[in-house]
Amino acid sequence: KVAIPKFLYDDILHYISKLGGIGNNERIFLFTKSTLGREFKRIAAQAELEPIRVHDLRHSHASMLINMGEEIIEISRRLGHESVKTTSDTYGHLYPDKDIKLASRINDMKRE
Repeated sequence: KVAIPKFLYDDILHYISKLGGIGNNERIFLFTKSTLGREFKRIAAQAELEPIRVHDLRHSHASMLINMGEEIIEISRRLGHESVKTTSDTYGHLYPDKDIKLASRINDMKRE
């Protein structure tokens, strides 16, 4: 399970209400990952943009969480990685200035 923000929860409820409701074991979204991928490609081509994969949304989400300063262990859990090492190996390059910020914070502590 992954927690979602309230605005997204509200959007999903609105979407379900437009469907006329759904049963407990019914799919919310009536298309497959491959159908969504084809639509992404089609729309990107129309807009003359580089195509993105559905999986790229996952990477964007992880990158956004890192940029927000979330802890890597929480990001790892959210992505369903078996180990923080997987998350670190995949997204570690997004932390280039963390060491500099850490040194600065330690320096600030010394001044106090």
